[in-house]
Amino acid sequence: MGVLEWLRSRSPQAAKCIMVAGGAVILFGFMFYTDEVHMSQTPFRLGSYVPDDDAESNMVSPRQDQSRRKALLEEYCQKNSSSDMSPRRMGNFFVSDRYKVLYCKVARTGSTTTSALLYNLEFGTNFTQQEYLEHQGGTPILKRLTSYTKDEQMLRLKTYKKLLVVRNPLERLVSAYLFFFGGKDYFVGKTRHVLYNQHYQDMLETIDWKIPHTEDYGVIQTTNEKYHVIPFLAFIRAVTEDTGRWENEHWALMSNYCPPCQVHFDFIAHTETLAKDLNIFFQNAGVTGRENVFPHVKTRLGKRNMLDLYRQIPIKDIQRIGRKYAPDFDMFGYSLEDSFLQLLST
Repeated sequence: MGVLEWLRSRSPQAAKCIMVAGGAVILFGFMFYTDEVHMSQTPFRLGSYVPDDDAESNMVSPRQDQSRRKALLEEYCQKNSSSDMSPRRMGNFFVSDRYKVLYCKVARTGSTTTSALLYNLEFGTNFTQQEYLEHQGGTPILKRLTSYTKDEQMLRLKTYKKLLVVRNPLERLVSAYLFFFGGKDYFVGKTRHVLYNQHYQDMLETIDWKIPHTEDYGVIQTTNEKYHVIPFLAFIRAVTEDTGRWENEHWALMSNYCPPCQVHFDFIAHTETLAKDLNIFFQNAGVTGRENVFPHVKTRLGKRNMLDLYRQIPIKDIQRIGRKYAPDFDMFGYSLEDSFLQLLST
């Protein structure tokens, strides 16, 4: 079964998902026409981040949008509640005592942008994202909730405004893959690319990799060893394994790192609308006169390359993504099928 047939079987809207671009008909899984995409070499600065591209969110008021997001989460939690309030999860909460805010940090959801913003607001600084990253390890630091006594933790959980940022699981996987592995067309030899491809070489086992390989995705030559760039298919098969062998916070379930069913979050932001969402949340938290440190709108790396990468993934592996990340899709209002339909219609 091809992707188009699969989509048709899942949604009647799928029959309409045919685009024309540059005179070429694009059928997902059959034929594609895409402009060549280059990774920007421009240094990324706080204040230029994500677009407001959630069409449904743009059609309703912020209050209605939050009500919808929280209602979906509550519905999921009523059916699938757990009592996991482990120190590991509590350690993902960062505290602003100045504005009485708790931010639960989830990797690859715009977490560095959000953390840098929270830092600037808490300490009155004006760091760019890069400056914030370089400052980490210095003082002062944003406190984690676990650095407080049990009573102090409970007080803050009860009285502070709690922020959670989530992201479409499909886009989050692309973002993690490109940022840490680079991929065949995007590998630029950064230290993290070398380290991650080296560390996760055994992901190649998932695609019966043979050396030499007729479709080599690139080679990393170090002083003593030669490593192969991990293909996106191998990455997808590895991270959807149930063994936990390749578990990593940057592609683990978002719900594993924050306790959305145990803590009542006052605001659920989406990476897809992060610039707008953060402005609304912190305005409600009492922030004024700091517009210079808030993120602006910019196309996300993960979104730009989703179609190009997922077109090479077989249906059975797309379905594995759906099964593995079902909790994140369901509790945060994302849909595997609708995500692909949206890709085809943009």
